[in-house]
Amino acid sequence: MPAVSRILHDWCIGDVQSRRWTAIRAYGLLGPVHHKETLAALVEAMHRPAPAEAETVAGNEEVPEESRQLADALELLLLAVGDPVLAALTELLPTDRAVRPHALLAFLQACKQTKGDESDRPPVLDWYARAGTAEDPSAARHLAVFWDALLTDRTHNPQALGVLRGWVRWADVDPETESALASLLGDLITTPTNRRRVSHLLENVRDSRGARTPAAVRLSKRLSLD
Repeated sequence: MPAVSRILHDWCIGDVQSRRWTAIRAYGLLGPVHHKETLAALVEAMHRPAPAEAETVAGNEEVPEESRQLADALELLLLAVGDPVLAALTELLPTDRAVRPHALLAFLQACKQTKGDESDRPPVLDWYARAGTAEDPSAARHLAVFWDALLTDRTHNPQALGVLRGWVRWADVDPETESALASLLGDLITTPTNRRRVSHLLENVRDSRGARTPAAVRLSKRLSLD
C-alpha cells in the first residue's frame, strides 16, 4: 500500500492531467482507509496553479472539471470519515484561499445527500444531531461554521438556502429532524444577517395551498423569529 500511496500522491500533484484525474478519483474511493494522507494529497493538489480550463470559466458559474473532481473526493472523505476530516478543513477554511472553494463545494454536495430511505434524516443533518449530544461539541461547532460560510458565500448561498428549505419540509414528517434543525438554525442566527435569512426562509416555506408548513411555523416560534 505505501507504494500505491506514493504513486497516487505523485499523480495527484503531477503535471499530467489524465493521471491527476485518475488519482483524485482513486482518492475519493480509497481515501477513507488512509484519510490523513489522502487529505494532505488533495490539499496539495488544490494549491497547484489553476489549469487553463479554470481560467476560461473564471467569470462563469460553471465549476471546472478538476475542481469538481477534487470536491467530489473531499465530499466522499467527509461523509466516510467524519469528524477528523471536518476538523482539518474547518481549520483551513478561514485562511487557505485555495482550499476554501473546494471545501465549501464538497460540504454543500454532502448536505444535498440523502440515504434513500424515507425514514432517515439527511446524513449531514443526522451528523449534526449526533454531534450535538456528544461530550465534545467540536463537530457540531465545525458543522455550524461550514453552514455559516455557505450562507455568506455569494456563489453557494442560493443552493444552501435550498437545502435548508428541503430540511424544513422534511421536518414536517420527522420530529427528530425538526429538533436537530432547530438547534442548527439556532447556531446560525447569532448574526443579524443570518437571522434575517433564516426568518425569510421560514416565512416562505409553504405547502401546495400557499400556507406556511407546520414545521416552518413551529421553528419560527421556537427561534423567536415571529
